Parts: sequence; structure tokens; C-alpha cells
Amino acid sequence: MLECPHCNRAVVLSELRRPSGGGYHECPFCGGMVRLAQPHAFLRRTVALILSAFVLLLFGVRNPLALVAGSLLLWVPMSIPVNMYCVYAMPLGLKPWTHRGRKPFDFVPYDIFGKRSR
Repeated sequence: MLECPHCNRAVVLSELRRPSGGGYHECPFCGGMVRLAQPHAFLRRTVALILSAFVLLLFGVRNPLALVAGSLLLWVPMSIPVNMYCVYAMPLGLKPWTHRGRKPFDFVPYDIFGKRSR
């Protein structure tokens, strides 16, 4: 169960409506725009990077350049089990959706060919 930050009501994830492909969902009770938020995303990424370096050290990689390059390559696959664990330890939440420069449904298509004059 998630809690809407606008109306403070409990919302099930499947009840959230997604009116467009924008990065937000709509609360079924108040209609407020919310987004899913991962708590402590920086911590999750850091733990995955440290674990990937530790795995390479266990396999005997001692060259600093190979350790850094290998850690960056192993970072994404290592983030999968870290995020799988963190889903239970740090569940998702809802935050208000910020507009970041444009409003939803405020899309104005560009005129590609210009105006024709006859």
C-alpha cells in the first residue's frame, strides 16, 4: 500500500491511473499527479558498485585500471540483486510530480514544413 502525498489516502499500485506517457500517475481518489520514488537510490548504486569491486578482488583482479573498468562493467548486473533486496528493505513510495518546465498535456507540435503561401 502506498500513500498519496496529496490526499494522504492509501492507494494500491494497480489503482494508479497513467493518463499519458509522461512520468507520472494519477491518484484515483483526488486526481493528484504523483510519481513512484525509490528511497535511497544513491545508496543502492553505491552498494552495487562496492560489491562489484569486491567480487573482482575475490577473483584476483589487482590491476587498478582493470579493477575500475571491471567494476563499472559489473555495476549494472550487480545492481539487480541489490535492488531485489532493497525492494523489501526499502519499499517504493509516492512523491508529488514536478512539472520540470512544462505542464502535462501542454504539448504543441512543431510545424515541420513551415507555412505555405500561394
